[in-house]
Amino acid sequence: MARWSLLVVTPSRAWPVELPPGRVTVVGRGRSASLDVGHPSVSERHVGLSVREGFVLLEVLRGALDVRVNDVPVSGTAQLHAGDEVRLGEVRLVASFVPAEPPARVSPLSFDDFLGRLTDEVTRARGRPLALGAIAMPPLNASARQALTRRVIDEVARVAQIAWWGAAASDLLVCCVPDAAGDQVFARLAAVAPRARVATLVSADAPDRLLERLWAQVLGDGLDAVEPIVVDPVMVRLFDVMESLADGDRSVLVVGPPGSGRRTLLQHLLRVAGDQRTVIAPDVARRPEVEGRLLATSEVELEGFDVVVQVPPLRARPLEVRALAEAFLARARSVVGRPRLHLAPDALALLSLWPWPGNVRELKNVMVRAARASVRDEVGRDALPAPLAQRGPTEDLRDALRLAERELLLEALGRTRWNVTATAQRLGMPRRTVVYRMARLGLKRPAR
Repeated sequence: MARWSLLVVTPSRAWPVELPPGRVTVVGRGRSASLDVGHPSVSERHVGLSVREGFVLLEVLRGALDVRVNDVPVSGTAQLHAGDEVRLGEVRLVASFVPAEPPARVSPLSFDDFLGRLTDEVTRARGRPLALGAIAMPPLNASARQALTRRVIDEVARVAQIAWWGAAASDLLVCCVPDAAGDQVFARLAAVAPRARVATLVSADAPDRLLERLWAQVLGDGLDAVEPIVVDPVMVRLFDVMESLADGDRSVLVVGPPGSGRRTLLQHLLRVAGDQRTVIAPDVARRPEVEGRLLATSEVELEGFDVVVQVPPLRARPLEVRALAEAFLARARSVVGRPRLHLAPDALALLSLWPWPGNVRELKNVMVRAARASVRDEVGRDALPAPLAQRGPTEDLRDALRLAERELLLEALGRTRWNVTATAQRLGMPRRTVVYRMARLGLKRPAR
């Protein structure tokens, strides 16, 4: 905010005084003056000063004498501008103007930094909804796109006290407003960028789930497919188990880490079973004493269900990473209109080595973002998130050995239907060694 101030100079001293906006400052001597200059040549109430738009209004008060502005006598009112000097007897007032500093211009973060900040904000919010927006820019040249990006960011900054942006691609921006009313802020963007596609949501979900829902809005429904992708022997077995339960009336609980494919398994069962089953959402049933149910959750007691099916995390299903990545990229490239987009060998190697803490949902988000962020028809290392793309050679070698060991063990277990004794005989190693390596790699027998 712009500020006006005075340099007060008397025969004995000098000091600065800031003029408050919105009220009159009375310059004089004694208690009746809001600015006491303390000199006998000045009346008790000599002049009044009030800040206006672009100047300070000076008013000579009743009974005051000897008021000069730039050595010109004044008896009524006058406008003071920066540098003007007012004389009240032997006291001088010099007006100065401090212009308002322009607000710091917000720039988009890298998408990795945006995701880190979003994760921190979700943790701090503790269930409070956040507002997210995604803006897909229309086809523009580089300078026009930059100008439109600036207008969009400035418009949000004008009405939202706190907002931060991330660049998912050169033509795809994401924004977070830590306030449930943020969707009203994003609604204003229709006038600023009428040709852009704007998607918003207000939710308290986990970051990967928030992004998945946001991509689905801004890019359309083509990212989701009806048929699941099943390659790993463990998941093949689990899908067989679900089909065997289609005709029964047993209650089924599916457990596993978020994003691992719990709901995909249940949806497959529903397609096979038709209307014979009922799905209960995780936030509805925290305990299993509810009639009916299929349930997919990671936060529920296991007692009370006839069948419990456990879905392993994606890191325990390495054979599926490539198939899932290529399938997600195929869906994304058809949505974004880049039919020749494909995975480069270096990117595929990095995807295979990543531990995927967010499981299948994280992989899907990575591939959707890569489809928009890639500047070539090939998704290489540079189109992947920084933590994934910056893995060093030592980590790559260690993870490659671990991956090879896991693939070998999974293949042997799949061929023996998870018979540990038969697997040990097939691999030519003691049974206790197979048990130890399964535990070290996090491999568990799928539920029957």
